[in-house]
Amino acid sequence: MNLAACARLPRTPETGVWFRAIPPSYSSTALSSTHTKGSRSRFNAGPLLPGLAQFEIIYFAGDSQTALFEFGAMLGNAHTPGGAISHPAMNTLILHIHITLSEVFDLTDPVSAQMLLQTTAQELTGDWDGYQSRSAMTTINRPRWNCSYAAPWRGTCRDWD
Repeated sequence: MNLAACARLPRTPETGVWFRAIPPSYSSTALSSTHTKGSRSRFNAGPLLPGLAQFEIIYFAGDSQTALFEFGAMLGNAHTPGGAISHPAMNTLILHIHITLSEVFDLTDPVSAQMLLQTTAQELTGDWDGYQSRSAMTTINRPRWNCSYAAPWRGTCRDWD
């Protein structure tokens, strides 16, 4: 990935309420990312990266239903009527967090984003397991990425309330 090319992408501010689903037992550390540095997750290859390249990350969703699906508290297909159910053995706390980011890159145009950044659908979607079923240059639809991706999340989210 060519992160230096980020300087040539358009930037917009992002302010709003985002959602995070967690187990209630983690409520006291709900905004901590310390434990994520070496963990494999959607946008973090974790142990697949060399030690010095590993980074902390924290996840938010644009709506509570997406937060529940990504956390694993909802099962099934959100796009099929009646196709989703709550996980019967999972108790979940949903946080509503007001986030203010001064700059966010819009990566929805594969020509100006994917090609410019010399990245792949895997890197943009974080789908490490499903990557085998598509080519390296498969286009993606509507991802947004914090412009300070290479920096620790605390540097980009200092304006949280």
